[in-house]
Amino acid sequence: MDYSGGASLNIHITESRPLSVDIIKAYTEEILYGLEYLHKKDVVHKYLRASSIVVDKNGRIRIGDYSIDKRLSDLYYSVESSRPGVHFTGDRELIPVRGGKKGDVYQLGLILLSVAIGLDADPDKPEIPQNFPPVFQDFLTKCLMKDERHRWSVYQLLDHSFIKEELPHTIHYAPHKPAATEENEKKQDINKDNDSEDDDLADLPFITALEASGQSRLTNEFEVLRSLGKGGFGDVIEVRNKLDRRKYAIKRIPLNPKSKYFNKKITREVKLLSRLNHENVVRYYNSWIETSEDPAHSDSSTSCSKTTGTGTTAHFIITNNVY
Repeated sequence: MDYSGGASLNIHITESRPLSVDIIKAYTEEILYGLEYLHKKDVVHKYLRASSIVVDKNGRIRIGDYSIDKRLSDLYYSVESSRPGVHFTGDRELIPVRGGKKGDVYQLGLILLSVAIGLDADPDKPEIPQNFPPVFQDFLTKCLMKDERHRWSVYQLLDHSFIKEELPHTIHYAPHKPAATEENEKKQDINKDNDSEDDDLADLPFITALEASGQSRLTNEFEVLRSLGKGGFGDVIEVRNKLDRRKYAIKRIPLNPKSKYFNKKITREVKLLSRLNHENVVRYYNSWIETSEDPAHSDSSTSCSKTTGTGTTAHFIITNNVY
């Protein structure tokens, strides 16, 4: 995804910080414009969630991980299944609805409901609070219809009165949270101080022997700056291109080197997605595959994921512009 110095909508769910309906309305309009652009290009997100929607440093909504995320999920489980030993699949569950453009709409409805209440909405039986503005309730209902034949499309939702009309002044819904005491605040400050050194170490990315040797395209063409995050698929690092001096986000994913056809298919899909360009959609720039003798570093059941046989691991690298 395009790293732009902002934060994803997921923070409002994990930290129980619900958004007001008027802010949700503004964000929703931009999300719909981004989805409209993708759907017109026949690109389906396939796994839209709060963490794939980022509010950048300018307050603009950016949609990331579109289309490719499902592919990466398949890649991850392909690598894990080839690794000997006990496998831990984790809690990564897809939303239980059919894919396609109407699937994106259902997932959007769950996201909006979740950020409105500051909690994860039940994907099977989402309940819309009755104290939401009626027009917002109706909008969510149109998104969350189980029968996708009756579920509204992105194009219809852009004409919904929730988007088109001004909202009346309403009392915002928020779950009850106990007030923070002075003692708790002091403990939080102490924990922040203790964690500062750990945060500095966490910013250092994992570098393979191939990358350290200078034979990798990653270290030949880029300066590795810091780690932006890790996940089940791999990790994301911030780099600076040595030629244009611009910063980029690079996602490294371990692949199964035996699945050459599947790996080429993923690379080809990223190249197709790199043609997409919209202000509310993150942009893919490039990708390539490198093979090293090192095990792939990931947050799976062990600190590294190793394939059987030769022990080589291919790294699938996606390049996204930062700023």
